Amino acid sequence: MKKLLFGFMAVFVFAGVVCAEWDVTTPAGTEAKSLGDDRIREFKTDIQTALQAEGTFPGADTSSPRYYWHPSTGTTAERPSGSTEAVNGRVFINTSSNTFEIYNGSSWDAYNLVGSSQITEVEISTKIAGNALTGGGGSALDVVVDTNVFSVSNDKIEMNDHPTLTTAKFLAFNTVDDDNVTGNGTEYSVEFNSEVYDVGGDYDNSTDVFTAPATGYYHLCATVRFDNSLGTGITKELKITTSNRTYYNTINHSVSIGEVFLTMNICVDADMDLNDTASVDLTVSGVGSDTVDVQGHTTQILTYFSGHWIP
Repeated sequence: MKKLLFGFMAVFVFAGVVCAEWDVTTPAGTEAKSLGDDRIREFKTDIQTALQAEGTFPGADTSSPRYYWHPSTGTTAERPSGSTEAVNGRVFINTSSNTFEIYNGSSWDAYNLVGSSQITEVEISTKIAGNALTGGGGSALDVVVDTNVFSVSNDKIEMNDHPTLTTAKFLAFNTVDDDNVTGNGTEYSVEFNSEVYDVGGDYDNSTDVFTAPATGYYHLCATVRFDNSLGTGITKELKITTSNRTYYNTINHSVSIGEVFLTMNICVDADMDLNDTASVDLTVSGVGSDTVDVQGHTTQILTYFSGHWIP
């Protein structure tokens, strides 16, 4: 009876030694093999060796062992290989290519690591690699971009410098009188045949049309000076016509103002899409015939059309 009790106490003390601290040198080699001391030491050594291959173990506090995982890191030449090292799902950080790699069972798939300092319009296009993006069910993921702002080449999307927006501004005017163009409700497309400036080349003085170089908002203004038969009950309508909508300025005189010059103007912040157009139209009704003239001058800017992109 005493012998059995002593044996139980020895096992209990041995168990305390095992649980107290992670130490591959215990149990001591002098203890009975029947307690498994050799096999326990071998088992603990094998675990520690295996876990340390891709992590830190047992950690600084050996009384409370902790495993801190970190993937293998090295050059392309140091990348794991062979059936025992390059196993499906293994992770490797390649310092040669600066890529995060995962072994798929036959080769390493690379995923580029992009630092915050590399997030620029140039670096993004060169740092994205790996498999193509796919949508739900394995279908291709379509990305719609404004090609005036971005360019797409070799499956890369790059931001343009976009000079067209910052340079979209123009001022055109009429240098000659256009006689008898309206008066009996005839809609007349006002001519602006000369340009003071056209930064970006978006205004065409042969068609009197401005074309938006990109989708955005544009400040457009038109001023028209005209005369003849502007008596009682005459209605004057000036409008800026864009592809999206039309903007009006209408005047109706209740009393005769005689044959004098009259100036009308209109300004608007218009929403325009890429390649939308804008032009100016004038209608005078109630005169009885088309006798109303639109005034122009070679040096005095009387009738003009201007616009610019709104940042």
